[in-house]
Amino acid sequence: ATKVGVTTTKEMKDNIKTLLEKQAKEDVQTAYREQINAWLLKTYHFDLPKSLLQKEVQFRIKQLAEDKTFQERLVKMNEEERKKIIQEIEEQGKKALQLFYLSRKVIQDQKISISPTDVHQEVKNPLDALFSKQSDHYGPKENSQEQNAIAMSRLILTKAEDFLISKAK
Repeated sequence: ATKVGVTTTKEMKDNIKTLLEKQAKEDVQTAYREQINAWLLKTYHFDLPKSLLQKEVQFRIKQLAEDKTFQERLVKMNEEERKKIIQEIEEQGKKALQLFYLSRKVIQDQKISISPTDVHQEVKNPLDALFSKQSDHYGPKENSQEQNAIAMSRLILTKAEDFLISKAK
C-alpha cells in the first residue's frame, strides 16, 4: 500500500474503487464528446485556409515521424498505402482544426472561463498514474510553448464539448 502512496490496504481499495468509478464516468463522457464532435462536424461546414491545413498536416507528420513504431510500419508500406496514410492525416488535421475553431467560438459566445492553471495536471501518486490517460497529464518538466499550446487547445475543446453536452437534450 505504501508503494502506491497510501497507508493501509483499505485505503488502497477505496482509492482503487474511486478511481475505477471516475474512469467509468470519464469513458461515458468521452463517448458523449465523440457524439458532439461528430454532430458539430456534420452540422457546421466551413473551409480552412490551405496554408493553415498544410501546417497542421506537417506538424502531424513530424510527430508521427518521431515514432519508431510508425517509422518501421512506413518502411514496409507501398506507395499507395503511404498516400492513404497522408490522406487520413489530412482528414484528421482538417477535423481537428474545425473542432478547434468551433470550440473557440462556443467558449467565446458562452463566456466560459479558461485559466492557464486548468491546463496542467500532474500525476500525484502511482495509483493516479495507473488509472490516468498519460496524454492528459503534464509535469513541470514538460513546459515548452508547443506543449502548452496543445494542452490549452485540448482544454478549450473539452470545456466546449462539456458545455454542449450539458445543454444537449
